[in-house]
Amino acid sequence: PIATAPLARRGTPPQAKMAAKAKAAAAAARALLPPVVYVKPPPTFIRKKPNLFELAKQCNKMGVGQKFARNGWDGAQDSNTFWTITRIKPRATGRSGDVWGELTWRGTVKEERKIPAAMKVGRWKMIMQAMKMSGPTLVAPPKYALEAAAAETARKEAQAAGG
Repeated sequence: PIATAPLARRGTPPQAKMAAKAKAAAAAARALLPPVVYVKPPPTFIRKKPNLFELAKQCNKMGVGQKFARNGWDGAQDSNTFWTITRIKPRATGRSGDVWGELTWRGTVKEERKIPAAMKVGRWKMIMQAMKMSGPTLVAPPKYALEAAAAETARKEAQAAGG
C-alpha cells in the first residue's frame, strides 16, 4: 500500500474569514457611534419617614404653594398652624435642598424665611388641600339615551353580519 500524506491546507478556512470580516465591521460601526455613558438616575423612592424636601418634590411645582406641618404640632390638620412653601432650591442629588416658606402660626402669617429642620427625617406631614377642578362639569347621560345607543349598536352589528 502506498502511504499518502494528509492534504496541506493553504490559507484560512472560509468561516474564519467571515468571522474576521464581521468583527472588523462591528469595530468600524462602534467607531462611528458616540461613546455610551451610563448615568445613574436620581432616586425616586421615598423613605418611610421622609424629610420635607422629599415630600415636596412629589407635589406639582415641587410643592410650591403646598402646606406642610410638623408632626409635633398637635392637631395641625385642623388648626391654623402650618408652613406654606414659597420657593425651593434642589441640590444636584435630588434628595435634598433648601426650602423657603411662610409660617402661619395659629392663623397669623409670618414673613418668608428658610424653613428650619427641613431635612430632618420623619418630622413632616403634608396637609391635603381640596383640589380645584377646571373644565366643564360632566353629567351622566339619561338612562334612555344609553339604551338607545346600545340598541343602535346592536342594529348596526346585525346589519353588518347579515348583509
